[in-house]
Amino acid sequence: MSEATIPAPGELVDFLRAQLAAVLPAEALARLDSDLREIRAGAGLDRFAQRAAAAARFTRGVELRPTAAGLARARSLRAHWNPERWSARDAWRAALVLSLPDLGGAGGQAIFEAWLDSADEGEWIAGMRCLCLLPGPERFLSRAEEGCRSNMRSVFEATACDSPYPRERFGEIAWKQALLKSVFVGAPTWRIQGIDQRLSEDLARMALDYVEERRSAGRDVPLGLWCLIGPYGGARAALVLDGLARSERPVERLAALLALARRADGRAVADLVSGERDAALRQAMVQLTHGPVPAEAFAALPDLERRFQPA
Repeated sequence: MSEATIPAPGELVDFLRAQLAAVLPAEALARLDSDLREIRAGAGLDRFAQRAAAAARFTRGVELRPTAAGLARARSLRAHWNPERWSARDAWRAALVLSLPDLGGAGGQAIFEAWLDSADEGEWIAGMRCLCLLPGPERFLSRAEEGCRSNMRSVFEATACDSPYPRERFGEIAWKQALLKSVFVGAPTWRIQGIDQRLSEDLARMALDYVEERRSAGRDVPLGLWCLIGPYGGARAALVLDGLARSERPVERLAALLALARRADGRAVADLVSGERDAALRQAMVQLTHGPVPAEAFAALPDLERRFQPA
């Protein structure tokens, strides 16, 4: 787990406001600026909560949609930060949080924590998204772990996906629980940062146990589970992946291909590609394994599943 430099809250607020200026009308921006001034001046919990709730009225249905330059700027401010899937509402509320006086001390933390205690789903999402941006992020570890225990996929994804927080802060138990929870709630496991750096024999064992549990119940194995094995699992993993490569479902053969490539099993990969009877699917296999195969490569599988859905 690595330490990362957290920029001054004001820099982050300026960035978020600039992103919001690209998608919101002038009237909404004027209200945002007014709210930010009020929070900076020392508004208490009640006023903060009112302003956070009111954000919904000005941002309904609006996505942030940062450009490539915007995403690059985000990463330059905070390593590995990815607000690509943030809504305008998330950004507005995060800007309010980052404007709290004494955010790095007890006063700002107390307001933030009290707000989360009574937050609705949308407010929880915004709060979890900005954890990696807060000064002293280790103070909020229990909140992040709580978000990763949520059965609400939206809250789980806001906490675990596209954020450097779990990668940097979670201990081994919380880390493995978050990865398996992503499978349980149907979240895109491959969007959890740091998978390739934190694979382990124990994680592969847990993933294979879950594979057997799903199959014994006659249920499909979620695609994200296959990116958790990596080079681990020994003969047990090899046997399971050999069976997956023989699946009648095209997407499972693709998942097997990626999992085998991540194990550097070149012979099995070559056999699977050469043995594929569907020419279009075979071409997709070649493209998937052209170069390194990080966990993010599994992001292609949902679209490929729709493309090669059996008639």
